[in-house]
Amino acid sequence: MAQLKMVYLKEFGCPDEFPVPEGFSFVPFTMELAPQYYQLRIDGGFTSPWDDEAFKKYEPKLTPNGLILVKHNESGRLAAAASAEKRILPPEPPFDASLGWVIAHPDFRGRKLGKLVCTTVTRKLILEGYAKLVLATDDFRIPAIATYLNIGWIPWLYEPDMQERWQNVLKTLGRTNVKPVDIPPPTPWENYPTTIF
Repeated sequence: MAQLKMVYLKEFGCPDEFPVPEGFSFVPFTMELAPQYYQLRIDGGFTSPWDDEAFKKYEPKLTPNGLILVKHNESGRLAAAASAEKRILPPEPPFDASLGWVIAHPDFRGRKLGKLVCTTVTRKLILEGYAKLVLATDDFRIPAIATYLNIGWIPWLYEPDMQERWQNVLKTLGRTNVKPVDIPPPTPWENYPTTIF
């Protein structure tokens, strides 16, 4: 089954900066932090193990300083992460960047770290001039989808089954007043609705 997808366009404006919760701070990625990042991925629910070789293959997809990390100050542990990615595919429609690999360690859930890293990546991409952002998610990732919606991302009905799947997700979230979205979105992109709620 294809993943759900959401879009964020520059026409939506840049989301407001989200404050860093007390006790946490951003930390730049270095290869010394790589083992902690690989473990964070596992702890956050991504079961495919990563190592330096896997990261080196992935790294060219990142924008400069595009791996956003948050640490817990007291313990020094990585608590959350998300990626700002340059995007080449799919060629139609022409997305030029994506929000990827959103992770929050279960020990620190409830601190809005997911919203922090997602907002930070979205702001970073818009401020760097990217115009058409996309992310992929799954039907069961209800808390993550709620976060994306609250930042301003909107569902993209890019396949025929997406309308029913999104209706189910939005019903679960109590956001049932979704309006129809053309499949595919109209061209030019400026005609794409800025909201479907």
